[in-house]
Amino acid sequence: MIFVIENHANSSHYDLHIENFNSCELKFSIEYQYDIDFENSTVSVTKAAAVVDGKQVCKAPKTKNSRREVSIPRFLTDRLHNLMIVQTRTKESLGAYWKGNNWLFTQSDGSMMSYSTPYATFQDAIDRYNAGKEPADQLPHIPFHGLRHTSATLLIAAHQDVRTVSNRLGHAQASTTMNIYAHALKENDRTASNALENMLCKTGA
Repeated sequence: MIFVIENHANSSHYDLHIENFNSCELKFSIEYQYDIDFENSTVSVTKAAAVVDGKQVCKAPKTKNSRREVSIPRFLTDRLHNLMIVQTRTKESLGAYWKGNNWLFTQSDGSMMSYSTPYATFQDAIDRYNAGKEPADQLPHIPFHGLRHTSATLLIAAHQDVRTVSNRLGHAQASTTMNIYAHALKENDRTASNALENMLCKTGA
């Protein structure tokens, strides 16, 4: 899904990258001062955005296993670092108007990005990509959370071990991951069977 938003500079688009690579959710509650290790290219999942009594708040993740550290690609770390520099300059130029702390994805005044923005941005990206294309060439409209499933499925298809995928998703048990992504694991099982067949046939020849 990355190619859909590759050429956009708006900060909300970085969130799509993070969702796809991190297998996490609600990444717009990241604080660059505390949650990103720019040297080691990791993001710590320590908080989540939620709506409580009609107001958006920042709270702890749902479970103990939801709190985790995950690796991200170097190119994404560099982009996030550049975004941090832009945010710092903007904060300094706005002075008292800036209301936020160190949120990486913000509204114009520095406060945390609206809870609904990632979903709306994602749907807009899909619409723009699909414009003028035949139905067979269009991307399906999936919820923003669907990128989490996309990431996990791609990792499994790339033969990453289930424990690693499970840790990135924040599942307490690898069995949870196996149950949810049984279809992808079944495809891997078929690939393994074909590989074994090829080795045995070559040995027999």
